[in-house]
Amino acid sequence: MTKQNNHEGRYLPEGMEIYANWPFFIIVALWCLHRNTWVNRNDIARAFKLSDRKASFQLSYLMNKKHIIDSEIRKTRS
Repeated sequence: MTKQNNHEGRYLPEGMEIYANWPFFIIVALWCLHRNTWVNRNDIARAFKLSDRKASFQLSYLMNKKHIIDSEIRKTRS
């Protein structure tokens, strides 16, 4: 687990520790990029040990940061 001064402690998946001082949404985006496959809320929740609600927020946040994050969005029915 990693602690930043601007938010509560966060769990980082293996290999993401080198980004520990980066903003959390950037770490999540990089993790998604490293996966090289489609990701969803459940993937993020599992990898970062977040609640489904917090994982959904991270996904929403990434989708709304188009000026920072280059992404492709595929919506599916659950």
